[in-house]
Amino acid sequence: MATSDYKISEAKKKEMAALLIIYLMHRHKKRFPILLEKDDKYLEPIFEYLLAQESIIIDEESYAISENGRNTYRVFMKRYSDFIVSFDVYSAVDLASGEFAFEKYFQIEDERSWDEYLEEERFEDLRIAVAVHKGIDPGEMVFLSFLHDGILDDKIGNSGWQFDLISGKLWEEIVAIIKSALTEDDLAYEEGGEEISGEMVLKDIIAQGAKLNQALWKDEGQYLKEEYPEIIEIEDGVYEAYLIDDKHKDKIWTRKYF
Repeated sequence: MATSDYKISEAKKKEMAALLIIYLMHRHKKRFPILLEKDDKYLEPIFEYLLAQESIIIDEESYAISENGRNTYRVFMKRYSDFIVSFDVYSAVDLASGEFAFEKYFQIEDERSWDEYLEEERFEDLRIAVAVHKGIDPGEMVFLSFLHDGILDDKIGNSGWQFDLISGKLWEEIVAIIKSALTEDDLAYEEGGEEISGEMVLKDIIAQGAKLNQALWKDEGQYLKEEYPEIIEIEDGVYEAYLIDDKHKDKIWTRKYF
């Protein structure tokens, strides 16, 4: 997949917008009256979609999540948890030295210092390149990163987010990030007259990241279990498949939301 001409289909936009509404209703206990008010009126096509998918029901004068909707939320949170435990490690990699910022994950305890460390110019974000290599839609990868980094919550906290969601502004931001991201081809280099392909570099980075994840999440998985009960179980040896096959991904990525 060439990210330079990446586009988000209308069907995918509607799906991710619907996921955001389910997230708000389930995680944040946000209630939407059947007669949508003020800026929420812009969301009417999304609620029509959720009703058609039987993901929500009408409960007296408000919308409520159905069992189908709760299943969708569980799939969403499992993908979100796998994003954290399998892909976040690739968000800051020093290509010159081969160092991963997450190697110091346990050494920098202050959150502000950690954020400043991740922002060092030497680190490159390779999550999109890794996602494309594994056959995962990069648009969803950025959407999940927006959720993880609090960007979605910040947007929802601002007035007019409903219009931005429907008008396409959010998706334009996502596409711009994908088009500007490093690709596999960008990782190629020459050493001693020999051409090292971007694919070889990325495969090595993926393997190093899997080893690092194995160490990072040995104990930290408990945090996710407490924060998001629906997450993927993190067990000993879970990353072995990632080391054997650079294109391996958890089966949750093949599950449909609706």
